[in-house]
Amino acid sequence: MKKLPRRKCKSLLQFKSVKQMSSLVLKILKNTVFVMLFFMISCSEKKITTVSEETNVIVKKIEKINILMGSIAGFAAIKPEQYENFEALKETASKEELLLLTNHSNAVVRCYSFWALAQCRNVDLFSIVKAHINDTTQVATEFSCLLSSEKTSDFYINLVNPKYENFEVRQLSEEEFNKLDSILILKKQGQFSR
Repeated sequence: MKKLPRRKCKSLLQFKSVKQMSSLVLKILKNTVFVMLFFMISCSEKKITTVSEETNVIVKKIEKINILMGSIAGFAAIKPEQYENFEALKETASKEELLLLTNHSNAVVRCYSFWALAQCRNVDLFSIVKAHINDTTQVATEFSCLLSSEKTSDFYINLVNPKYENFEVRQLSEEEFNKLDSILILKKQGQFSR
């Protein structure tokens, strides 16, 4: 019986040169980093296009009442059902859903969604306000015993105005607010374009 020659396996220690070994290690590292980055980006950048059924039920309740109310309303100074709907929206909706709802067809839903986002960390409020600067839809409001109406864009701006003390929401920085002010001045002069 004839004896077959043994095959030689190359381990990392059997490379002819250090350069050859480091080249292989570098290729392995590049591929590993690429795969890791691919998964990190694909998992972190999931964009939703619809809201959950649970969130949608709350949105329908907000639409039905269709008044933007604070935590106290009327002469009796009680918490209105609409504000409870807002609290439920904050608890139920994800940040992504709230961002999506800032473009909802109902102005009250847009306002409550922005208000909820203004209470979150890591949300670019300036970009949202800027994107809605032309939203002139009137929204009925009731804060305390004051009934009024204002443009949706004005609600957004007033909510995050650093000149007003509101510890419940994050405010724009002075720099962001000055940029916004400049945009509004240009818009008023007819020179504003997106």
